Amino acid sequence: LSDFVYNIWMGDKIKSIPFLLSLFIYIYICESLIASFFVVFLNGGGHLKLQFIFCSLVPFVFIFLSFIFIKVLKMDVYCIPIIIVLSNIYGILISPIQCYLVFFKNKKGIWAQ
Repeated sequence: LSDFVYNIWMGDKIKSIPFLLSLFIYIYICESLIASFFVVFLNGGGHLKLQFIFCSLVPFVFIFLSFIFIKVLKMDVYCIPIIIVLSNIYGILISPIQCYLVFFKNKKGIWAQ
């Protein structure tokens, strides 16, 4: 289905995009949608400190993983969406936990700041 969508979107400008790259982009988009659901609630509640800490670290994690995947493991363009997903550890793992602890367990401290 992705080739059909790419053809409608880009026309004849793009000949072919490998399925594996489309799959990795799909995983990234799904991860981003899931993460944004929790992050929006946390932002609306003013619980920003933990998010700020993790978001400050993301560029460094991204650069480090890029170096490892591209230079050491010799991966191609396919690694970029994978690196983005791995870099967004807060959005996919920490923010759901933080939402649960703040909104259902009334936790304080770093979780509710």
